[in-house]
Amino acid sequence: MDATNPTAEEIAARLTAAIVAEGKAILSDGIALCAAAIDLVKGHGTVYPHGRRGPVFEAAQQSGASG
Repeated sequence: MDATNPTAEEIAARLTAAIVAEGKAILSDGIALCAAAIDLVKGHGTVYPHGRRGPVFEAAQQSGASG
């Protein structure tokens, strides 16, 4: 990775990581009851790709955890 010239994939990974971190904080603070609620809001409130279920769900799938 070149920090001054990141690829599109690197940029997407960084943005997704930030979204997931915020989602985890929202869950741990008790603001949302479940990851699905966060993904629903992110899906409707942002331009997250339809059909991908949401960033928190994807992160859980990649880590092997249930969300």
